[in-house]
Amino acid sequence: MPYRQVRLHIADLMRADLITPALEASDKEAFFRKMTLPLVAAGILNEQQYERLFAAIKTREDYESTAIGRGLALPHAYLADLPDNFILVGRSTKAVDFGAPGFGAVRLVFLLVGPKRDNMEHLMMLARLARLLKDESFVEALMSAPDAEAMLQAVRDVEARHC
Repeated sequence: MPYRQVRLHIADLMRADLITPALEASDKEAFFRKMTLPLVAAGILNEQQYERLFAAIKTREDYESTAIGRGLALPHAYLADLPDNFILVGRSTKAVDFGAPGFGAVRLVFLLVGPKRDNMEHLMMLARLARLLKDESFVEALMSAPDAEAMLQAVRDVEARHC
């Protein structure tokens, strides 16, 4: 396999069309289904691949909830069919129970998906996201952003401050 440079910025794995700023879901399965649909709409995955990705996310989430507290969750999944790593963002209109006692309900999810071959980049981005989400002003900017473009800009802004 040829050498591939690992990207250093979360925003490099994000696109506005993969951000859902007003997601409506009553449970975490619906949350994940709705926030991953843009991968099909963008032509990145077909329906069968979408179902396999959803199964991978569900398997990971059934193992242990990815809620990290303060209304946030940071799930991740691998799917060989994905051409690259992607970070999808879903912001719910109401808090959703992710089945994580002690962590509360979730409104904002950063979902990292990618092919297994990019494991190093995948793990580095998870760690970076976890660190950045400790910044309260960043979380507040994401929660108050009016649309997907503004949410993506909030990511760029926090990375500029922390790099």
